[in-house]
Amino acid sequence: NLLHRYINLSAPQRVEVMDRVTAIAGQDVTLPCTLREVGASSSVTQVTWVKDPEGQGLNLAVFSPSLGTSHPLGGAEGGGGHGRWGLRSPSPSSVPLTINSVRLEDEGKYSCEYSLFPQGKNGGQTSLTVWVEPLVSVSRLPVWAGDSRRPVAECSASNGKPGAEITWVSDFPGNTSTRETRNPNGTQSLTSRYFLVPTHNQHNRLITCSVTHPTLTRPKLMIFLVSAVVIADISLCSGWGGDLPKSVRVDSDRVFLNAVDISVNSTFRCEATNTCVSVCLCVSLIIVNNYC
Repeated sequence: NLLHRYINLSAPQRVEVMDRVTAIAGQDVTLPCTLREVGASSSVTQVTWVKDPEGQGLNLAVFSPSLGTSHPLGGAEGGGGHGRWGLRSPSPSSVPLTINSVRLEDEGKYSCEYSLFPQGKNGGQTSLTVWVEPLVSVSRLPVWAGDSRRPVAECSASNGKPGAEITWVSDFPGNTSTRETRNPNGTQSLTSRYFLVPTHNQHNRLITCSVTHPTLTRPKLMIFLVSAVVIADISLCSGWGGDLPKSVRVDSDRVFLNAVDISVNSTFRCEATNTCVSVCLCVSLIIVNNYC
């Protein structure tokens, strides 16, 4: 897919190309090259596509009206060599170069050169930019409900080109921290964390990570639930698993003694559990001469 097109028509050139073309990695891209009208006395002898014309100069494809098409490095039609470059339906007036399944290493300058008789050589140059869609992932970070600020979610957009942008959408206040990494191949990775002071009211509330990038037609939304763990399911028993004395009454997380005598001598064990953990606290009560 071509995303940006700028045509070089500056006289006295007879060849039209696009100055800049942007493609997305993994998709096909076509670089046009068209010969403008020339006099009847002119004839096309050969058209050549070259990558990195100012450097190593790789000949990708050659077209001759009399001899046909050649791919010195192996073209898309032949399947040899690199096997991803091809000239589709070339003619003396139009020789577009197609690159199948564009890769990051395809980025660079491409030259289309016409050999005309009797005028000689004429051509133009296209700069190809390759964008890479980032890999998006999220992680929910379970935390204990409390009074300190902690990260509850992490969102990453990895190996994108150019770098992605991450924003958070939530109906309760929080803060973010972002870390950016520039990879050796020119891509960028972005990781963002969402911080808040977790409370039981925020448990299973929605948070959305929104990732935007030029390769995406719309933001990529990753929706998940906050995990703010709160100790629950409190139970009380006496001894090491025995029944409570008749004079002991339990109300939620409190224990009441209806009568203070030696019948309540025992070790009381309070257990608080949830899906993540179980906590136990033991308290020994001894009554001597009706006094604690």
